[in-house]
Amino acid sequence: MRRLALLTALGLLMGGTLPVRAAEGVAFPDGEWEGTAIWTGSISKTDVFASGNGKVAFTLTVDGGEVTGGELTMNGAGQSKVPGGSGKLKLAALLNLGGTADKVTANGSMGYNGTVTVTGFGTVPVSGTVAGSTGTFSPSFASCNKVTGDLATEGRKVQAAAGFATTVTAKFVAIRTAGGASSAAILEEYKSLVAKLVNIADFTANDLLALAHQIDALNAKILGLGPCEAPPEGFEQGLSDTLLTALFQDLLEAPATLPEHFPTHYLISFLGVGIRVGAVGESVPGSALLKQKAMELLVGFEAGLELKLNEAIAAGDMPTIIDILIAAQQFGLDSLANKAQGGLAEIQP
Repeated sequence: MRRLALLTALGLLMGGTLPVRAAEGVAFPDGEWEGTAIWTGSISKTDVFASGNGKVAFTLTVDGGEVTGGELTMNGAGQSKVPGGSGKLKLAALLNLGGTADKVTANGSMGYNGTVTVTGFGTVPVSGTVAGSTGTFSPSFASCNKVTGDLATEGRKVQAAAGFATTVTAKFVAIRTAGGASSAAILEEYKSLVAKLVNIADFTANDLLALAHQIDALNAKILGLGPCEAPPEGFEQGLSDTLLTALFQDLLEAPATLPEHFPTHYLISFLGVGIRVGAVGESVPGSALLKQKAMELLVGFEAGLELKLNEAIAAGDMPTIIDILIAAQQFGLDSLANKAQGGLAEIQP
């Protein structure tokens, strides 16, 4: 029973086959696509825990809104614990892709091998092949040559339905295949940029501005992969895609919520970069959660700048008041701009 529980936990960690509603109106445009993702996270409930990580790669052909061919491979590792036992497995999946441009299906096989340890019975090797599936996945952002989303959306629903708390994600990016090595090189560059955003620490406003420049340059390359006859289905205004938006929002959380720890010019710069990359404000693509976070960050930055403004008015610091006034006018923060105008009137002779 403990051995079965350990394998079941690892199976649930991988996801399941419950249906999930496709992202509203967003779909892969017709064409050939190459994608990549990092699968990572954990699930847990009383006395049961499983975690894992792996690399995912897939190809996809879309014609007339239908997936006419494609393949997804995943290689990774997982571990689980239950009372009196633990398990460690290496996992490899090969799945065939089908379905539609807005709801891709994945079916095939998953192999596993490793060990299961049960208290009182020792450690035994286990291996096998089972039906494997991510169920379905849908994009959350689509431009003519780039699509992003999360392969684990359905898996999280399966895990939650089984009573598990889950942190499993597999955020993906897919680039239109342009022939030759151009799309493959761009995909590698995108992966490198994501790694920088994930691993950056003790960053300055200039660091984020440099990353914003890299996004601009990379997006220009992606636009050049192929002509865009019309905006794709579900396209939303925004300077970045949902994956980069989410990563930038994570970076901006600290200055937006703890403004007292940052100089005024940093807050202004962070806010400017956040708006520029489409992570802060009203023009943010993707889910309601991303849009909500974008507005929360905007409110946080405005509150932080108001705190700095109050300090500057009390100290008679005219240069800081002017800096905040200009920023507020530039970013459309009318209430803050009016207060800054009033502050200048108070201290000017």
